Amino acid sequence: MNSIEVVAPSVGSVESGTDLGIALHALFEAVPLDSALDSAFDEKARTAGALAGLVDLDRFVLLAKSVFESEPVQRAAAREHWQEMQLAGLPPDETIVVEAIADLVYREDDGSLVIVDYKTDVGVTAETLEAYWTQLSV
Repeated sequence: MNSIEVVAPSVGSVESGTDLGIALHALFEAVPLDSALDSAFDEKARTAGALAGLVDLDRFVLLAKSVFESEPVQRAAAREHWQEMQLAGLPPDETIVVEAIADLVYREDDGSLVIVDYKTDVGVTAETLEAYWTQLSV
């Protein structure tokens, strides 16, 4: 089963990329997937955003809630899953081991594994997109 989450463009926001990614990673480390999206969640999201240096914490709370409400996260919450999972592998035709951390990995009903790795860039170059595909292929 393959699905693509479509996220509306970030209109008028300057927060994207690394800082936003750091905040989202911190939240994934601190909050179970099946957590209620209540005031306690909001506070954890605000704390993660503030520690990452984000300014628009209200926007980050809404973004974090949309991530936790997304289909892949909901499917993972109901199955065996691992948040912020360290991975290592060899790129095609390479001999150097590449290490990374996947935002989320879960076991599908058929036993296959699904890797969920959110990207927080507002726009990407062709080179960045190629690097992301290489990362995913590893």
